[in-house]
Amino acid sequence: MNIDFDLDFIRVESYKGKKSVKKIKLLTPVQIDVKGKNILVIEDIYDTGRTLAYIKNFLLKKKAKSVKVCVLINKKIHKSSDIDIDYFGFNIENKFIVGYGLDYNGRYRGLPYIGVL
Repeated sequence: MNIDFDLDFIRVESYKGKKSVKKIKLLTPVQIDVKGKNILVIEDIYDTGRTLAYIKNFLLKKKAKSVKVCVLINKKIHKSSDIDIDYFGFNIENKFIVGYGLDYNGRYRGLPYIGVL
């Protein structure tokens, strides 16, 4: 990207095993001031939509000017929280996937490919 930007990471917990949990837990909040800034959230997978909705609302409450969302994988299922995805890599069917950063209880994240568990 040929623009000046800040990079930060937010960690949230939204799964226990293969199950999405009702209460999303903020593990590491944003460290930079987002007030008045255009934010691009980059996420691995758009599954239920609850995590992305939580992050987007969190940033908007911190007075971000705008929040756009980019995901690598869009899972084609009914979303419990429907948000706009501005950019995505590809669609998949409703399968639990691991690898290439995606994990199952902390395992399989380091696989050099994406596979179905």
